[in-house]
Amino acid sequence: SSSTVTGTIFGYRKGKINFCIQTPRKSENLDLLLELAVPTTVLAREMRGGALRIVLERNSEKEESVSKTPFWSMYCNGKRVGYARKRRPSKDDVSALTALSKLVVGAGVV
Repeated sequence: SSSTVTGTIFGYRKGKINFCIQTPRKSENLDLLLELAVPTTVLAREMRGGALRIVLERNSEKEESVSKTPFWSMYCNGKRVGYARKRRPSKDDVSALTALSKLVVGAGVV
């Protein structure tokens, strides 16, 4: 059995950024899919400026599973930029993640 966990950041040109966690890596089952507060265009601009750090902080007083936490505070390069929210994947999300599953490391437009 594999203990590999894969985190994928992806977005659509006129949408917001998504963050997906999957175990195992090539599984179509998504353990967690978050829609981040940052539009894709803003994240791309921030990435051009150099290092980018995104922090997600759970907004839950309860001791619940990470995959069940519905809302997260989001920070980008130390500044609070809003919230990330858990959502269900669409067919387009699954297609995008399937296309990206062949990449190990990369950035760009698919």
